[in-house]
Amino acid sequence: RTAVSVFHFAASMFSLEISFRKITPEEEIRQLRGEGLSIAKIALRVNVSDSVVRRICGKLDPAVAEAHRRNQDQIAKRIDALPVCWGEKVRLWIAETGQCGATLFRVLKRCRESV
Repeated sequence: RTAVSVFHFAASMFSLEISFRKITPEEEIRQLRGEGLSIAKIALRVNVSDSVVRRICGKLDPAVAEAHRRNQDQIAKRIDALPVCWGEKVRLWIAETGQCGATLFRVLKRCRESV
């Protein structure tokens, strides 16, 4: 126990501060992404790597992600309106979107919750 306290006492006497990387301007990155700039352009402007920008705001442009979500919703609603069994709906979903049946279930659940 005394060895630990002696170590902390000695370490506090030197009071060395280690900074592993600079502070990332997250708000500026989100704002630039919201304006429609690409990940590469944001990284150059803010002087960080592409991976840092992707970590903060994701890979997809918010407008593209929203368009994809709307398209999924339309397809799911159209398939759900058909008078066929669930298995057939899943088969149609997979044939049309290439996504699994669990995704169809989640999309339909999201559509029903938003109404």
